[in-house]
Amino acid sequence: MMMNRKNALLLFCTFLKSLSKKEVLEYRQKIIDDKIPWLQLIAIANSDYMIPLLYMALQKNCLYDDILDEQLKEYLYTIYTFNYERNKQILQQLDDLVSTLSPLGITPLLLKGSAVLCENDYDDLGARSLTDIDILIKEDALKNAFNALVANGYHFTREEDKRTLTKDFHHIEPISKEGYPSSVELHRTILGKGVSTYMLDYEQHMTKSTHKDFADINILTPTYRLYHAFLHTELQDADYKFKRLALRHLFDFTVLVKKYEQEIDWKLLDQLVTKKECKEILEDYLYVVNQLFSLQTPLTTTTKRAQRHYRMVCKEFELRNSWLGYFYPLSAQIPKLLQAYSYKKLQKIHSFNSYNGYIIAIFKHFYFHIKSKIF
Repeated sequence: MMMNRKNALLLFCTFLKSLSKKEVLEYRQKIIDDKIPWLQLIAIANSDYMIPLLYMALQKNCLYDDILDEQLKEYLYTIYTFNYERNKQILQQLDDLVSTLSPLGITPLLLKGSAVLCENDYDDLGARSLTDIDILIKEDALKNAFNALVANGYHFTREEDKRTLTKDFHHIEPISKEGYPSSVELHRTILGKGVSTYMLDYEQHMTKSTHKDFADINILTPTYRLYHAFLHTELQDADYKFKRLALRHLFDFTVLVKKYEQEIDWKLLDQLVTKKECKEILEDYLYVVNQLFSLQTPLTTTTKRAQRHYRMVCKEFELRNSWLGYFYPLSAQIPKLLQAYSYKKLQKIHSFNSYNGYIIAIFKHFYFHIKSKIF
């Protein structure tokens, strides 16, 4: 069975929610009748490292055992188990990081997925996939922290990343240590250029980890974790501008709201986005979360603007990986395309020395992009 990408996305998100008894019976029958487009759901999950989460959700909703395809069940279970063991090793790696930095008087602040894992926000060690460990070190301690980690066996993950620590970026390049599964990004600021000022007061909104082994490590308060999650994807990564769907991070947001419901200061969050003039962006973001995961918050509203944004996000998802998707939405992509096809950029790639060479390079580059999207 095949369905369009938007409907497959909505079905995938449905499986991640806590289903009612009636819904469980309904989807159980669809699974038995082979009316679930598993290949499409697997593709969606794979695109955002969410296979372990899909496995966990199917188990919690008592649907996993109804799957008839034994290879599919084995695949889901294997990836989940691998991620469970990997996350155990990441916690050991985190302990190693803390043990290395603690003698220097450096207390790191865990960010994003690292905090999610440390706080066990999913109530399942194997559910959340991590691509790296993000920790914030104050600027005046960053060089000492880096040198201590290098002395402990860490090195740049990519050979080409051997640059200075004075690089004008909000975190240094990823570093890794043999024997541990994850790379580490040492942040000097929580957010990058253009949005770093949005969280200058983060130190007033820190708390200690609830993990028994990391009682001295810092994390953000629930309200600021939500604020950071929103800012990171929608503004720093420009997902709002390009109408992109950061599915894993949207679900993180949902999990955090449900777990820390009584601790979240929605009035403060409203004040923050109002002050920074991004309230409409948050409203559109919350509407998308509501449509995908049925999450209702005190700041969730339904406006024509939010509905239009949701439609465009879904359209971008439908067109993703197609040649049309490369240009959608056109209003946001034009500045990106102008930069990608600039004289200076193409000269580095195609090594021409004349205007005629530039014209030829434009056609070559355009052909390369169209070919990569179609074939």
